[in-house]
Amino acid sequence: MSSRDSIRIVGILMLCILHGTAHAGNSLQVPIGPRAIAMGGAFGAVADDATAVFWNVAGLPWVGHQEIMATHADLYGSGLKDDLASFLLPLTPTQAAAVDWYHSGFDDNELDFGESRIDLGYGRKFGSKISVGATVKYLNRNTSLDGSSVRRGSGFGMDLGVLANPIPMLRLSAVGQDLFDTKVSYSGGEGSAIAYPRNVRVGAAFTPKSWGTLAVDVDDRLHVGAEYRPLPALALRAGAQNALHGPEGTTFSFGAGLRRSIFRFDYALVSHPTLDVTHHFGLTLGFNFNPSQIRIEKVETHELYSSLYRSYAREPFGTVRVRNLDDTPITARLKVFIPDLMTNPSEQDIVLRPTPRRRWR
Repeated sequence: MSSRDSIRIVGILMLCILHGTAHAGNSLQVPIGPRAIAMGGAFGAVADDATAVFWNVAGLPWVGHQEIMATHADLYGSGLKDDLASFLLPLTPTQAAAVDWYHSGFDDNELDFGESRIDLGYGRKFGSKISVGATVKYLNRNTSLDGSSVRRGSGFGMDLGVLANPIPMLRLSAVGQDLFDTKVSYSGGEGSAIAYPRNVRVGAAFTPKSWGTLAVDVDDRLHVGAEYRPLPALALRAGAQNALHGPEGTTFSFGAGLRRSIFRFDYALVSHPTLDVTHHFGLTLGFNFNPSQIRIEKVETHELYSSLYRSYAREPFGTVRVRNLDDTPITARLKVFIPDLMTNPSEQDIVLRPTPRRRWR
């Protein structure tokens, strides 16, 4: 696909998303994922785990590995259980898909209300700076009283997302959730109702250091959040959100993440201005069954001196030999970082040609 076709596709999706701003309503969907929730919902431009299928499906191809995630929460201590199971699968270096199952319900042995949703998302990169994606969702709702079904309905919806990485430390996002108003059609001639009105959200994420991220999202609320990683295995998070219109107060959130091998445990606490606190728990397995396509074969550096750091910006201070193990050219981003000499990594986009196969006679 040519760059002109890529720009055309991105432009069409942006027009669809921006068109929804004229009729966008309040976001009624319950947020998912302890990590994103701990950051106040400022996750549209981060979207780098399995929850991207909800926050911004265009983030899927940036993850780069398989993920299985499960989360649980008792919303505001009310007995309303909130559960999620999701799976992310990279298809190629530029494409990825994900599916999740979300269930929220209440059951006190008399009244039983449940909502189940299945989301299927697909995202694709165009070059190294932009990606787009779409999510199709199926929603089912059921209300029972004393074991007898009172009301049952189902419906479909769609999300679109765009994610841009104009400079190494900055990511920008635009997301249109439920662009066509996700409706539930009820059986028994009860008609239909809008379950989730369309919602448009834009955001930005800034990562000045490898150990920190600052993010902001705006829809009918202002969301701000931060993630601090003092150690590779530990992440500390905090966030806040406030309605742009209306008397609702500020909701604060805090959380942490622990990583051990392929496992990651996430926790978030949400402090609502009027309701009880909610505790969110999540467990993620991140793994990669795909063979490596690139091998770093050799790294050589000259003797480095702090007093000569200015000259290293103009003259080479070493070499890196990288090999393409695939049969087709690969576009890769090479990053070099030297502690105490550099504040940010040096980055360069390179095209690796396939290694010629040796012929035996």
